[in-house]
Amino acid sequence: MRVSFYFLAALLGLMLLGCPGKSPVEVKNHALRLPDAPALINRSELGSGGNFTVGYRNGKIRSDRVFLSWQTSNDPQFLAYKIFRNSVAIRTITDRAQTSLVDSSLISNRYYLYTVAVIVEEGTSRVDTLTIKTPRVLSPANINFSILSATQVRLRWSNRMESATSFAVSRRQGAIDTLLASVTDTFYVDTTVQNNQSYTYQVVAKNDFEQSAPAQSSITVNYILNTPTITSLRQLLRLRSVEIRWSENNSTAEEGFRIYRSDPGQAFRRIATVQANVLTYVDHDTVNALAVGQNYMYRLQAFNATDTTALSAPQSLTIQQSTALLTEGFEASTSLPAGWTTSGNASWFVTSSTASEGVRSVRSGIIVNSQSTLLRVSLTAQQNLQISFDYRVSSEPGLDALVFFINGIERNRWSGESGGWRSYQTTFQANGLVILEWRYTKDGSVSIGLDAGLIDKVLVQ
Repeated sequence: MRVSFYFLAALLGLMLLGCPGKSPVEVKNHALRLPDAPALINRSELGSGGNFTVGYRNGKIRSDRVFLSWQTSNDPQFLAYKIFRNSVAIRTITDRAQTSLVDSSLISNRYYLYTVAVIVEEGTSRVDTLTIKTPRVLSPANINFSILSATQVRLRWSNRMESATSFAVSRRQGAIDTLLASVTDTFYVDTTVQNNQSYTYQVVAKNDFEQSAPAQSSITVNYILNTPTITSLRQLLRLRSVEIRWSENNSTAEEGFRIYRSDPGQAFRRIATVQANVLTYVDHDTVNALAVGQNYMYRLQAFNATDTTALSAPQSLTIQQSTALLTEGFEASTSLPAGWTTSGNASWFVTSSTASEGVRSVRSGIIVNSQSTLLRVSLTAQQNLQISFDYRVSSEPGLDALVFFINGIERNRWSGESGGWRSYQTTFQANGLVILEWRYTKDGSVSIGLDAGLIDKVLVQ
């Protein structure tokens, strides 16, 4: 047996020597073939570019699933479709004609990257990808009510369901539930309520395929719309500023107030409208200036979307001449009055965020550590002056301060928290030019509170 083996080996060697230039097995290059085309995803059914409204409206994209479809592969060597979600294979389909998939294991308000690969017999593939977002499906929020009349209540709410096309509004009274309407807006007017009755409303956001959890809120209809009463009418420091204050007289259904004024010899005309939670108004008419010695009358009325009260009883006021050298309440404009100047690292400015009288005051400029901001006004007098103003300060105690000067000499300073508006008064023997200056200064570190000083109601006489 050993001889036969060596003989065969020798014979094989001779055969190879007889075939010069040839290898035992001839190797040839082979290029793998790709599919004819990718299986293109049907984007028109879903949307793209971050806008998936089409898919939300036709139900192809829901909060927990997506209906994916793609074009049929016509490749003669078709082997399978393979579908991936976020790079993880979720399905292999060997039926060429099956070109759709329902992926029903999704989470609301998430992004998902889908890849559809068409694979041929040689194992190669071509792919198409699409990112979709499942819609946010939350119940409506911020349900609020306006009582329009003894039989009408208006509901408003915020929509938090991206795919919502309508809202179902229902009402419970006692043990009785009533479906009131399906609306496309985020408000509804219930015209079937009764005064002094309690109701619980429920709002559900929905489309043709799914809906949110319900949101509900309760109300007791207490419709009271009384004529307001003017409680105070007074002239402020500036000649053309009149402050009106009033009582709503226990009304619950007003949406606002209208203010009317009668100029001498003229009929009442509306000069302003304010919201329901406002019970004061300052008339600083700079077009038709209120004249000294003239009498002006004021009236008010409350209103809502469906009802209006009678006008209130008139109240009158005669504008008086001021004998003061300087009266300033900063009410006439949102700019500094004529003659007032500001300098330093930032400018003082008129603000309506707080006031000791009226609706406006003046606030120190917004500065940072180791800076200061100045406000000045000058006048001329040859007498003993009474100087007063209201101030408010909110700062780092003892270090950041509002400082008051007369002719460059410090008269007083305030720091820390004043706890609201306070009054200051001093005297000064004038002998010519008098410069009043308010300066807010900061040290090298720390900011506390408003980090500002404010003044209002300046009076020099």
